[in-house]
Amino acid sequence: MSRADVVDLTCRLIGAASENPPGNEAAVVDELARIADELGLTCRVEPALDRGRSNVLVSAVPLRDGAPKVLLLGHSDVVPAGPGWTRDSFTGVVEDGRIYGRGAADTKGGVAAALVALSQCEVGEVDVVVAVTPDEEEGGRGAQKLVAAHPEWDVRACLVLEPTDLQVVRASKGNSYHLVDLAGVAAHASNPDNGRSAVTAAARVVLEIARWHAELTREQDPLIGPPSWNVGLIQGGSGTAVVPDSCRISIDRRLAADQTAASVEQELVDRLKGLGLESQGIVATVSTQMEMPGFVTAADDPFVARIHRIASVVTGQNLPVAGWPAACDGGFVSRAWPGAAIVICGPGDIAMQAHRPDESVAVVEVEHAVQIYRRTIAEICKESTVTPFRSGRSSIA
Repeated sequence: MSRADVVDLTCRLIGAASENPPGNEAAVVDELARIADELGLTCRVEPALDRGRSNVLVSAVPLRDGAPKVLLLGHSDVVPAGPGWTRDSFTGVVEDGRIYGRGAADTKGGVAAALVALSQCEVGEVDVVVAVTPDEEEGGRGAQKLVAAHPEWDVRACLVLEPTDLQVVRASKGNSYHLVDLAGVAAHASNPDNGRSAVTAAARVVLEIARWHAELTREQDPLIGPPSWNVGLIQGGSGTAVVPDSCRISIDRRLAADQTAASVEQELVDRLKGLGLESQGIVATVSTQMEMPGFVTAADDPFVARIHRIASVVTGQNLPVAGWPAACDGGFVSRAWPGAAIVICGPGDIAMQAHRPDESVAVVEVEHAVQIYRRTIAEICKESTVTPFRSGRSSIA
């Protein structure tokens, strides 16, 4: 497949608008099936969520029972385009060596590159699967459905197609959303002491979270940095002249690779108990709305070494092995198959290009991604070498 073809496929995927929310990935699911057919690949569409929000599994041949699996994992949804664009957000515009459009970097350029790479490789003893899931931008329910649907799979490794500027990433933070619901007692504002203000209590909670966040900054991880808290939304009260009897705080927590949302929720409950809110007539309820697990793959893992070697050769740079401060679907794969090696490597820059007006990806990075993925797949399929993991599972060397 030529340079123009991989650019065209990226533009086609951009043109299949798939904003989430609200979650309308059906068009890109259909486009992926068409592209797979054109490339001579096998495509399996599996139900995941409602309204055609399906998981798409593309492979060189129908998936084989008992064959080890290596996943190339992308997602079909994109964040809403929003205002501020100087080009059409869902056309796929090629200009000055860049492809513009929502999802160009996150992750439609990477998905297009993976499909092209897979179409250029021979079949080996390992099933290499380009897996494209819905809902990554809103909690990863598609990836959760994928791993739950295939407990029989023996996944040895997963290459996540998120935009890293083609750096090799072996560790990722997790992410969880938590709600703190505060219930007080309403009263007329002329006699505020007759009530118990949930908003005043919320102010104390926010300050406590700020203190906690400052404590976390001391927990430096050399790859992914410290965990963090961010209070994103506060909703409370019913009118200026009413002592508010309810307030909700929505909080984002970035997790260390080995942390869980459940453990963080319990810590949050314990911290709030320390504020003595109950003795002041305030009832606090904590809940978890979403969790995307983090992961860490060992520095000496052979899959990490393989991707790093290939990426460095293709790009002509000795690219660093890095960490990922955001979260991605790779954590669900790591949790489902603890022995699998997880690496993120994709075209585009998540910090400077993704989730912004005029999102774009460099054509040369998409081309390099094709080469990196093709060489990786070709080596795995040619060698099909299985080496033992320390955990007793196994990985693709």
